[in-house]
Parts: sequence; structure tokens; C-alpha cells
Amino acid sequence: MFCTPAKTPATTGSALAARRSAGFTLIEILVGLVILGVVVGVVALSLGRDRGVGRLSVAAQRAQALISTHCRQSAILQGRLIGVAFTADEYFFVNRWEGEWLRLPEVKTELLPPGIEVWISQDNRRVEEREALNDLPQILCLPSGELIPFELHFELPEPRHSITLKASSNGDFELGELRSGAAR
Repeated sequence: MFCTPAKTPATTGSALAARRSAGFTLIEILVGLVILGVVVGVVALSLGRDRGVGRLSVAAQRAQALISTHCRQSAILQGRLIGVAFTADEYFFVNRWEGEWLRLPEVKTELLPPGIEVWISQDNRRVEEREALNDLPQILCLPSGELIPFELHFELPEPRHSITLKASSNGDFELGELRSGAAR
């Protein structure tokens, strides 16, 4: 036989307390959702701002990898002068053939990410972008594996951020720190 204990005020109060601590009220759930919404909004806004900066860094690292592999390695393996030519929205690899600079067909043209401006300097002077295909490319890789030293500047105009890729004559690359508010 089982006996059920009589309900006393002491046991009734603890039963209410147990029932109340077993779940959340509607108000508590709504407050939690509002807080979660605010946090998600702040994170989304901050990621939206950093996405451009991330694209800037990725573009510089990609250019470094492509110049190192396609330009330097091709120049060494083919024993020929290989160049990199930049226009306003792309860059491509060229070689000298019978007095003319021709695109390397085995290397596809690289489009620059939208909104990112790229310019080159050599000996602290800005190098203008190419007007015609037969113009001398802005970056030259020699058959010895050496490079004509250059600085490749990647910039986001609004808000202004920049990063610079420097190449020395021996083919070493140095990716600079991201700068904010930098001017040309």
C-alpha cells in the first residue's frame, strides 16, 4: 500500500517553485530573441565592413602567388623574359616573341576585384597602366629568376584602406600591413 503525503503549505510552495523553474515565460523568451537579434545585426554590420578589407588582402596575396609562379617560374623554365601587364580592371601575363609582347595563352587573364584600385610604382614613381598590347609590361621577370623591383598597391577608395606588395630584385616578396586612411 502506498500513502500519499498530505499537501501542506510547505510542500505546495516548493511544487510551485519547481514548476516555475522548469521553463521560461513568454516575456523571457521575447527578451532573449531581441538580444539575439541585436547581436546578429551588429555582427552582420561589422562583417560587411571587413569584407572589403578581406578582399583587398586576398587580391594582394593572389597577385603575389601568380607573379611568383607564372611570371618567375615561366621565365626561368622557358629562359625568356616574361612580363605582367595591368589595365584598369585586369592583369595578364605576356612574353616577348619576335619583337612583340604577346599574351601567354596558357595563363588566363585575372580580373581585379570590383571596387579595388591597383597601381604600380618602381623607384618611388607611379607606373602608368598599359595603353596598347605592344607597350612594355609594368612588371618584368628575367630568365635568371630576378625581377625588376616594384611595389604593387591595392586600394579601397571608400573607406580608404590599402595594402602594398613589394618585390625585390632577387624575387622575394613582402606583403605590407593593411593601412587605413592612406592616401596615394
